[in-house]
Amino acid sequence: MNKVSVIIPMYNSDKSIRRLLNELSEQTYQNSEYIIVDDGSKDESYSIVKKYIEETHDNRFELYHQENKGVSSARNLGLQHASGEYLIFIDADDKIEKLFIEKYVNKIKSTKSDITIFPINVISSLSSDKDKIVINNSLINKDNITVKDLLSNIFAGYIDTYLFGFIFKRSLWKNVFFNERIAYKEDYLSICTILFNNVNCKIVSGSEPYYWYCDNQFGLSGVYTKKRVEDGLYVSKLIVKKLCSEKSALYGLAVGACLVAELESINFAVDSDDDKLFRKHSDEFINLFKKAKFVSKKTKIKRQIQYFLLKSNLYKISHYLKRK
Repeated sequence: MNKVSVIIPMYNSDKSIRRLLNELSEQTYQNSEYIIVDDGSKDESYSIVKKYIEETHDNRFELYHQENKGVSSARNLGLQHASGEYLIFIDADDKIEKLFIEKYVNKIKSTKSDITIFPINVISSLSSDKDKIVINNSLINKDNITVKDLLSNIFAGYIDTYLFGFIFKRSLWKNVFFNERIAYKEDYLSICTILFNNVNCKIVSGSEPYYWYCDNQFGLSGVYTKKRVEDGLYVSKLIVKKLCSEKSALYGLAVGACLVAELESINFAVDSDDDKLFRKHSDEFINLFKKAKFVSKKTKIKRQIQYFLLKSNLYKISHYLKRK
């Protein structure tokens, strides 16, 4: 039975971590190590996990503590301690089904693949699933996904790079770490880096979701912070620059994805009443638009309208009206 390393960064999760510990303990797949990294929690999270391990004597659990450095740093510490053949990431605020690890491992083993991607259940509250939606199901049950296919779906927005939707061969993460300077799209950057570094790796997909992602912003839109928009744009531009230098066929799709990051910056500038920032990112959007490619006609038309509104100085009015 192949060993699986499960990395769980934790920060102020005392309201949910007990439930997750029980769900991990009840997993049908036994050969796992649960690497929990407390990122300087100010609540009782660390004490709860420590007590649980002492009371259960379950040697699958490993607990580490560091001062608050962010989720990327916590995951990097987890990677340093991982020893399994396969690698899974979990967030401490979510929930998993009993078959979660078993299904992930069985799929990647039976197909002899390097990466397997699964659909994800998204809910707004752990206490109810009445508003559940399923994401990352555009490539359901396919056993011959190329790196180009997956990147195309990521850039088009059909696949989100939430780490808990993937199981990886740990060898793919050799010399790959999370950028600790960014707090948004750090997973996006790491997964793209792995795909860029392993263009011939075998990728397959599962058909059913076994992970429940609790999105506290579920149903909300336009939630931006300066750090978020800066990090998102930094990552998007980094990927565009790399693909441009390689004259990749994916360059146009990456530019299309970068337009979304530019729009987040534009909307943040409008909401912050920062005209200088608005003009800067408006000009960048207009210049990038001509280089972009789009998978769907609907997305292309949407970006064309946004391009027209920015060119004709009508975007702010449109944005304000949408907020009403």
